[in-house]
Amino acid sequence: MSAKAPVDDVIFNHKAIDTQHRDLIELGSTINQLFINNESHTVLLNAFTEYHNILSVHFSCEESLIRMLPAERYADQINAHLKTHAAMLQFDNDMRTDISH
Repeated sequence: MSAKAPVDDVIFNHKAIDTQHRDLIELGSTINQLFINNESHTVLLNAFTEYHNILSVHFSCEESLIRMLPAERYADQINAHLKTHAAMLQFDNDMRTDISH
């Protein structure tokens, strides 16, 4: 969560996806600031829980759209994207576990 991603880089003209991308970027920036401010574990955990909730909904939405692509043509891209989602969710889970201990 160190660098803020340019919002224009994640705009795809899909209302739900674009809104979720903006929300995740804004919350990621907020979480980064919470770390800088040395906020309490409770505050950090609450922010990461909110991030997890948005991320889960976002990935579910994206994956339902991705699965509409022709698998024979886009299998590599689909699999790579799904692996990225899994890695991000694992990182999120690890952070929440570390913060709660």
